[in-house]
Amino acid sequence: MAFPSARAARLGLSPTGPLRALWWLLQSPRWAAVITAIVAAMALVGVVLPQLPFWARGDAAAEAAWLAQQRERFGATADWLWRLGLLDVFHAPWFAAGLGLLVASTTAYVVGRLPGVWANMVRPRLRVPDSYFATAPHRFASDVPAEVAALESALRRSLYRVVRFREGPVTYLFADRFPWAQAGTLLGHGAVALFVVAAAIGSADSFDTALLIPEGASRPVLPTVASPRQMLVRVEDVVGRFDATGTPLEYRSELVIYRQGEEVRRCQVTVNSPCSYDGYRFFQAGYFGYGADVQVRDLVTGDVLYRETLALEFQRTAPYLLARDASGRRVFEGTVPLGEPVRLDLGQGPVDVSFASLTVGGRSYLLGLWQDEKGRPRVAVASGQGPPDVVIEEGGRAQAGGLEWEVVRVDRVPAALVQGFPLPPDRGGDGALLQMTNVAYGTANASEGGRVPVAGLPGDPTLYILGPDQRPLALRPGESARVDGYEYTFLGQREFAGIQVRRDRSDLLVWVAVGLLMAGLAMALWLPRRRLWARIGPRGTALAMQGWPEVGLEREMQRLLARAGAPARQEGGKDA
Repeated sequence: MAFPSARAARLGLSPTGPLRALWWLLQSPRWAAVITAIVAAMALVGVVLPQLPFWARGDAAAEAAWLAQQRERFGATADWLWRLGLLDVFHAPWFAAGLGLLVASTTAYVVGRLPGVWANMVRPRLRVPDSYFATAPHRFASDVPAEVAALESALRRSLYRVVRFREGPVTYLFADRFPWAQAGTLLGHGAVALFVVAAAIGSADSFDTALLIPEGASRPVLPTVASPRQMLVRVEDVVGRFDATGTPLEYRSELVIYRQGEEVRRCQVTVNSPCSYDGYRFFQAGYFGYGADVQVRDLVTGDVLYRETLALEFQRTAPYLLARDASGRRVFEGTVPLGEPVRLDLGQGPVDVSFASLTVGGRSYLLGLWQDEKGRPRVAVASGQGPPDVVIEEGGRAQAGGLEWEVVRVDRVPAALVQGFPLPPDRGGDGALLQMTNVAYGTANASEGGRVPVAGLPGDPTLYILGPDQRPLALRPGESARVDGYEYTFLGQREFAGIQVRRDRSDLLVWVAVGLLMAGLAMALWLPRRRLWARIGPRGTALAMQGWPEVGLEREMQRLLARAGAPARQEGGKDA
């Protein structure tokens, strides 16, 4: 068997020469700085440019649809960005190569230093040359021989491990405290490598979306409905409890998760107690109590044309009116929903006026609401086709059409303008305005007068649908109204659950990295390693010490000598 010559080894011609050179390159601090900068630049590209979402990866149709969106944004540039992998950076082979080199560099640094650190921890240098006691940066001396037993006892009380040995008339001590703390820097470097890996995994594979789901309904989790990884989340029940002042006491939801038509998980979620399935976590992220379950049916065919639980997300002003006849008897009381505002000039500049038609005692009245130049609400009441009989401010009263009208207050009622809402064929427009009165925030689980005041009177809510007929349809839960062959039904008030769905497979790596980093910092800053060498002979005592941070080394040596009965003089170093 032939072995390479020494000359070949020196020239790098040995079979192990290239491997050794690569090993030293990976341990080089300059190489580490260069590869870190390169990976950081590549990651920055992945942050700045949009990246292919994980749910579209592997689905040709979803990828094509997503890429078409990027063409609308970047034009023809999107195609070569895609070919270069810049729109899927964290899955590109060149990013994986850069990340691998960074991890390899950090690992090589840790592994390369590990033998030396380990040897220094378990087999420290017990004896230093006598000349070191005269040249050490941190040293103390005394002309009086210290009491060896007292010095050794003082060191052990300070948590030092002490080794004593004699050489003729001279006694040497070696003391070592927290030797394992030297590994703290290695733990910190390992944490950096794990953080890099976790960031790459999180950027490439994380998912976060918010769903607003009404009680009794389901929603898909992933944007691509046909994805084989698709899941459905069904909200069985939503609970929102409030105290009398409107402060929320509890939000929770009962969820059922389906995949490929089969139930795979049933659980309860709150804000701080998520439900987990297949790496996804489902949080209660919100609660919304103003929902209306509405159905529209074609009376000719019997088909259900529309069935939705609508979130009444906006609030519209509506006057709460009280009408009395000549005898003082109340003939009307309640909140009157208004239609879409119309821009009119009332003599003091254009204002937005919202109108409503109201029938009281068989007589029709036209109501209008607007705000004056100071933002104060004004309500006009007209009993005929001409100008309004009276204009009443909030809290005021006036006579109109044989009745006394009082504007008790101006409520803010939940409302929604719904596009695509089915209307009778002879009605123009493409949508309806829905408003709900006599409603508190939430259902029976919410206190009346909660965070949002009751709009109207306490009791069953009333849904007003403006658009299908000349007059608004006023429906209580379970009631229906028929208009030109269509049946409109208010099935009841519903609550919505805001569900946050997240997936981040890097969580465990991040926690491990945080643990390593905190352990490394604690070892390096709060439990630093300190080593002390002592020479005690007939001519006096000399101490030398090493440790980091260096602040306090001289003070500690002086304290130890004082306990050993040897007055000290400082010969090197200084305390800050």
